[in-house]
Amino acid sequence: MSHSQTSPSLDQISSSGRRIYKETVLLQIDEAVSHGLVVAIDIHSGEFELGTDAIEATEKLGQRVTEPEVWLERVGFPTYRRYGFRSGLKQNEG
Repeated sequence: MSHSQTSPSLDQISSSGRRIYKETVLLQIDEAVSHGLVVAIDIHSGEFELGTDAIEATEKLGQRVTEPEVWLERVGFPTYRRYGFRSGLKQNEG
């Protein structure tokens, strides 16, 4: 089923985003160099982009992934988590 047909629940977004962050992103970045940057992760493809803020990271991801379902993390900080837009940069606290 395509993610454009059925939107995942917040729990599914959170679970997928955290798993991809821990199992993929952290293995591919240098945490010391990337400390404080925001990671935008497409929960369906596992693709991600780094940026200085949520908008930058999300826009960069949106240039590579069509209609990403975004989970955001801040490198080195355990509490920055947001789920976001499908199109138009609408973001909600998570």
